[in-house]
Amino acid sequence: MTHVIRVPRTYVPPEAYSIAAGFRSQAARVRDQAQQLRNVGGTLDTTWQGNAKNAFFGSFSSEPGNLDSYASWLEDRARQIEGMTVTVWDTKVVP
Repeated sequence: MTHVIRVPRTYVPPEAYSIAAGFRSQAARVRDQAQQLRNVGGTLDTTWQGNAKNAFFGSFSSEPGNLDSYASWLEDRARQIEGMTVTVWDTKVVP
């Protein structure tokens, strides 16, 4: 007499790695933008004076850090995507 049983098979979907790579690529771009923004801010900082400078840098100064936070969020999502698993149930005939 044989029996048919269900056996779970768990795996990371193959597309998870390419999707995660896309998130990491975007994170790198965002980090580059944050650095470019810092460079521009540093250039402006040496040439501006007075109230206009204070007003601009009051709103500007947190933006490079915000971009870095966003890049970190993208990296975290990439790790989360790579850790996702799918379970399918296969059938197996056993004696």
